[in-house]
Amino acid sequence: MLRSSPVELLTAMLSASGLNRNSFDGSVAVVGNGPISEGDRRTIEAHGVVVRFNDANYLRAGEKTTLRVVREPTALSPKVSIDAPIWSISPVESFVPNTAKLATPVYESQYGGDNWISSNSVIFPSCSTCESCAQSGTFAGPSTGAAAISELNELDEIAKINVFGMNWAGAARIHIDFENKTLVHNCCQKCVFHHTQSSYYGTGLSVLGLLLVVFGGAALLSCMTGLVLETTAPRKKTETLPLLSMKLSMEKERKEGRLNVGDDEVN
Repeated sequence: MLRSSPVELLTAMLSASGLNRNSFDGSVAVVGNGPISEGDRRTIEAHGVVVRFNDANYLRAGEKTTLRVVREPTALSPKVSIDAPIWSISPVESFVPNTAKLATPVYESQYGGDNWISSNSVIFPSCSTCESCAQSGTFAGPSTGAAAISELNELDEIAKINVFGMNWAGAARIHIDFENKTLVHNCCQKCVFHHTQSSYYGTGLSVLGLLLVVFGGAALLSCMTGLVLETTAPRKKTETLPLLSMKLSMEKERKEGRLNVGDDEVN
């Protein structure tokens, strides 16, 4: 699939929302994977166009989705069925599924020469103040949200992008907009950012892993979490992986007979 044009993006949005150029008010709701308040939910539902990302882990059954932006090949399956056209964001053209309605490339240095766009590519091309918009700045380039917001920001027909559930609280070494957490705020001229209730981000795998460690049953999950992060996002020498460090510490204390959870000794 070839890269979708701005006209195709606009057409897909309006078609999926049942709007046309005359009935479209120029406002779009972009919903990330961070916490969403009840007030935010009501505001989101009032939009004609609602764009959500990947597994949309805060989505409730029946809530509106006009386009689902999916990062290939890493997107997780949503818990709630999403009946919406797929907008595929991908570093390699062959990763884009045939079911995708739209396709936007991103550059990820981990794919080297297999990327379908140049290492000189940037997001927010109309931004004159950005000093860190080069997609090659981190191993996984821009986040799915940043890539989509960049495309929407370039559409003349869009006047306002209301951003919900996005706090850029992910690991800095993964995406350029996680490393520079003000990048999207500085470069998206049309964005209105609605603050999340907390800095929590993502699907909760790390939280689940931590709970299992505390109750003595997550040695394998904790170790695998650390190994996956080390493989996909090599850390700096000063960084630590909390779950992996906790697991190793617990193993040491267990051997020394000093580890207790509640009133029961862990053998």
